[in-house]
Amino acid sequence: ELMNKYGSDKGAYHGYTSIYESVLKKKRQKIEMVLEIGIGTNDPDLLSSMGKLGKPGASLRAWRDYLPNAKILGLDIDRNIQFSEQSIVTDFVNQLSPVTFRPIKKRLLKPIDLVIIDGLHTPRADFNSLVELLPATSSEGDFFIEDVGNLAMKFFWPPILTILRKKYSIGKYSLKEGNLLHLYRRKK
Repeated sequence: ELMNKYGSDKGAYHGYTSIYESVLKKKRQKIEMVLEIGIGTNDPDLLSSMGKLGKPGASLRAWRDYLPNAKILGLDIDRNIQFSEQSIVTDFVNQLSPVTFRPIKKRLLKPIDLVIIDGLHTPRADFNSLVELLPATSSEGDFFIEDVGNLAMKFFWPPILTILRKKYSIGKYSLKEGNLLHLYRRKK
């Protein structure tokens, strides 16, 4: 309901919210730090554009309302849609340039409880984001990659997930309009 209220495609369009709800409902109050890549640019000149009808910051606002104790950090390549408001700050990142993650990681004062990768949606961009941010995720944290293409799910991710399975549990979901990957640390 919150994703739909703010105009995020995570709700009615993709149907990801049922997965998020099942994973996060019991720990909503405990989540203190959220990082999402992909604020929702509506600049048609950028590859990651949601189109002119996109609503920048929609999912960030929904996360803020759903996770009442969380600080939300939104990252995007489009500097023109960055903003700051109650419990939300945004900044620049280029998922194709790992060096742009360094200033972000230096600013993190604590591990991230929830990471959502919803930016460029290419294997390279998603992989760079995973390499840079998975180590910064808390031991009880959840790491999601949205809108993974069918070919990437079939050919790109399997060898990487095989390696990650030694330390992480992995959920793979095929929903109405996209694939969702979920990584979380295995219990010892």
